[in-house]
Amino acid sequence: MRKLYCLLMALCFCVSAYALEKWLVFQDENGLCTVEVPIAPKVTHSSTKIEDGTEVAVTTYVIDRGESAMIVMVSDLAGRTKDKDLILDDCIDGVAEGKTLVSKVNDELDGQVGRFAVIMDSTGNRYTDRAFVVDRKLYQVMAVTGANAPADQLAEAKRFNSSLHFPIKVK
Repeated sequence: MRKLYCLLMALCFCVSAYALEKWLVFQDENGLCTVEVPIAPKVTHSSTKIEDGTEVAVTTYVIDRGESAMIVMVSDLAGRTKDKDLILDDCIDGVAEGKTLVSKVNDELDGQVGRFAVIMDSTGNRYTDRAFVVDRKLYQVMAVTGANAPADQLAEAKRFNSSLHFPIKVK
């Protein structure tokens, strides 16, 4: 019994704060995307001009952790006729502009096909970017970690990126 008690105590001490921290399940305003976050994100609404001069509404959700950031961007593509694959490639290429594209692969999640990219900038910042087009909206989930980001922030970024889901099936 004493050995079991000692083993349980050792196990409790080995459990990291990462595993104990309770994260929130965040859902975007459209209800199509969920992601786990350590704290509620700051929300901003803006617009951006795309290649044909059209303004596209963008809602951005940001969590800034110092040496890392977690970002969800939702761009409204209503009325856009551009091919989904071209939109996804343009999205990743836009983030990679002026940086080094380490990898870009197809990403399948909850019946959706998107892109997953790893990008590095000249200062050592690492961008892990997942992009999907769902219901004529571009969903971009990105974790950015600095060259000197501590291990806990690297773990948060990984958890954030891997927690993305599209709970409602939309073609």
